[in-house]
Amino acid sequence: MDEAGAQKLMEALGEAVPGGVLLWRGADLGGSDVDLVVLEGRDREVAAALRDAGLTPAPQSDGRLVWRSLDAAAIEIDTLPARGWSPSYPALDRVLERSERTGGGLLVASAADQLLIRGAEAVAGRAVEAVARKAERLLAGPGVRDDLAAVARSEGASAIARLVADPDGLRARARRGRLPYGVAVRAALRSRRARAALRLRLSGRLGATRSVPPPPAPAGSAGALVAFSGMDGSGKSSAALELLARLEAEGRPAMMTWNRFAAESALLDLIAAPVRRVLRRRGPIADPVATDGDAAVAAAPRASQSRRGPVAWVWVLVVALVNARSCRRAAAPRRRGVVVVCDRWLPDALVDMEVRYGRHAAAEWILRHAVPRPDVALFLRVDAATSAARKPGDQAPAVLAAMAAHYDRVTGELGYSDGGGPAITLDATAERDAVAAQATAAVSGAIPTTP
Repeated sequence: MDEAGAQKLMEALGEAVPGGVLLWRGADLGGSDVDLVVLEGRDREVAAALRDAGLTPAPQSDGRLVWRSLDAAAIEIDTLPARGWSPSYPALDRVLERSERTGGGLLVASAADQLLIRGAEAVAGRAVEAVARKAERLLAGPGVRDDLAAVARSEGASAIARLVADPDGLRARARRGRLPYGVAVRAALRSRRARAALRLRLSGRLGATRSVPPPPAPAGSAGALVAFSGMDGSGKSSAALELLARLEAEGRPAMMTWNRFAAESALLDLIAAPVRRVLRRRGPIADPVATDGDAAVAAAPRASQSRRGPVAWVWVLVVALVNARSCRRAAAPRRRGVVVVCDRWLPDALVDMEVRYGRHAAAEWILRHAVPRPDVALFLRVDAATSAARKPGDQAPAVLAAMAAHYDRVTGELGYSDGGGPAITLDATAERDAVAAQATAAVSGAIPTTP
């Protein structure tokens, strides 16, 4: 990441949204990305400022939103809504009270809070060396050790503070680069923050990842499920964000989610690992060209035989079941009065499955019947050439051509039309803002309103 470019962008963000974001890992912008917490009620302003700076949104499956510059600067801004703040970290309201404000209007977490955050991540299983290096730099500041002890006492995190206050001891305790479970358990017995970190670690081992919780919905709120589908570069994320901003401006509790087929890597890896050991299988079942999105490997021989046979058949079935489960979990806040805006849904899953694995009747049946039906579904249609121009090098040309054909077939089967109704097709070859406006207009009159 271009550090100078990132610094300039952060200064512009601080001026555009003063006091709206927290640099919770510190003001050092020399890493691969910038981590921001977006404070309550400032989401729309931050999104608008980052979009105006030329960054492109990339929703993540856990509810975060990553903004990227698609140029040589490779700037990446990882934004976390305030409601997604981890319970293993110091309380966010008190972190904000102890934070420092830069001249540009940005809030930066104190050194003591950064240390407690890093220590909690070590208990949660983060690589010890990365934690120890950062701790050494922070502890070198004047008065930091005293501040750390005081903040830790107030936060119920003294056990975490003792770990992170001794970077060399932390390294000595590491096994295979991580803090052993025994050390983590001992810290958890003494600290509620460490207990929260250990729970996150154990849930991760079981294939579950923590997601940003939905916003609270007042009694009587009408929930809805809105799904955007289309090829990469069609403007799904931009349109979904525009709709989200409109809903929030109207006072509707709303959230955005992202659901890509086979993206549940933690759970799928947990299922696949013992099978691979028993069968002594190393190579992937999916087509590597379609899966990796790397046009450079398109000329390499494909291991198409790995996509056939009983093992491959069962595996695709498993992936479909896991994806359907993820979609059902994503849609659940609809029942609690939240408008759930989905970037990728059933058409995208069916297309991705066919491109990666080939046709699979049983898995298709599962997806078509188990994925919840949205209240409004939009297909943003672009051709392969437009997709390639907007996301150069993202996919091999043959993969894009296949995806375009599959999308037309699948959306036709699912009843998407150019008119009104619950499933609508929009021409997404126009400018991003025009497409987002069309999508918002199409959805606004179709979702249930709050009584």
